Amino acid sequence: MSWANQGVLLLNAVLTVRKNQPASHAKQGWEQLTDAVIKAISDERDGVVFILWGSHAQKKGAGIDKKKHLVLKSVHPSPLSAHRGFFGSRPFSKANEFLHKKGKEPVDWAKLPVDVQEQQSEMPGGIKAQPEAAASAVAGTASAPMDNNAAVEAKEQAAAENVQEDANIDAATKAAELAALNELANNGLLKDW
Repeated sequence: MSWANQGVLLLNAVLTVRKNQPASHAKQGWEQLTDAVIKAISDERDGVVFILWGSHAQKKGAGIDKKKHLVLKSVHPSPLSAHRGFFGSRPFSKANEFLHKKGKEPVDWAKLPVDVQEQQSEMPGGIKAQPEAAASAVAGTASAPMDNNAAVEAKEQAAAENVQEDANIDAATKAAELAALNELANNGLLKDW
């Protein structure tokens, strides 16, 4: 079952951009739509996990009702900033712990949407998914006690897998955003738009 089918919505502040021109579609109306989506989810749902990566996302999430929802914050998982606090923040396992406590099904984060799996060979830098390794890294599992050098190597490997997993998430975002917005619209959450 894909992330969207498990209730995951990946949402950027601006949903389109010109190729190789970051923020080229900023301040053209997307921000109001995505603010409305966040507000509708916060107001009309209970027990939602919001994972806010980067200062921009954290500012957009300022109005989320923290009494009803879990809000996880960290630096953006990009290769330029991940080392400043994303590594070790465990957003996926924390999200699943919260969902479990609320009696909800945890998300199978290793299950990428089919269209993203098919696109993986086309991703920049030759990034390919390793869902089993990513799931293991997220869960922080280890099969046997390790000496200090092996533990350091395992942490470095898990960090590398997290970067790879996050690149996969970025690719999945493009495919899932419009499908998730369509689902929200079909459920009446965007009735004012």
